[in-house]
Amino acid sequence: MKYSDPILRDFLDGVLPEEKAQEIEMAMLQDAHLLAHIMSLDEMAEPVREALKTLPSQDRLDRLSKVLYIDAPVVEKRPIWDWRAIAASIAIGLTIGWAGHGLMTAQ
Repeated sequence: MKYSDPILRDFLDGVLPEEKAQEIEMAMLQDAHLLAHIMSLDEMAEPVREALKTLPSQDRLDRLSKVLYIDAPVVEKRPIWDWRAIAASIAIGLTIGWAGHGLMTAQ
């Protein structure tokens, strides 16, 4: 299918209706010329391609992650609240409530 440049620019800008955008995406998968034409319309395509060339390879990233994390200390995960702190909070709350209730009934 043939698409006009304004339609393809709208596709790049993300303003096409979802159905039309999906249609163009499917056409791009089947037509390398359409994909190349869309990329030529996208002013950011070339700078992005150039920037991607400077990224390290996945192999290098994997090696770096092994080196960086091999000596990392293992941190034990502990619950935010210790059971003793929870028990103490409940005991204090009950004591205050009981004492407050006693004061209110004494009057």
